[in-house]
Amino acid sequence: MTAKEFAEITYGKNKKEWKDSILPPPTQAQEGIDILIKHFLGDNWYCISTNNEQANTEAIYEILQKYPRKSIGNVIKKLWRKYGKEKETA
Repeated sequence: MTAKEFAEITYGKNKKEWKDSILPPPTQAQEGIDILIKHFLGDNWYCISTNNEQANTEAIYEILQKYPRKSIGNVIKKLWRKYGKEKETA
């Protein structure tokens, strides 16, 4: 889902109520989690849990495994390896 699609869905449901507001309409917590699951794990992701709380836990765990937080040090090292060597050989 793109940001534009999300905005269309969010504003589409509450168009009259939020027409003159400078803030976007609120999103229900579970709806927000579902959108993030679909975005990060894809349309084909599923779990065998019978309740939302357990499914949310599994999804969060998988998202954190799939998209680990990168420290700035690792990013700098990668950039240095990629661009620093080019300058030395040039």
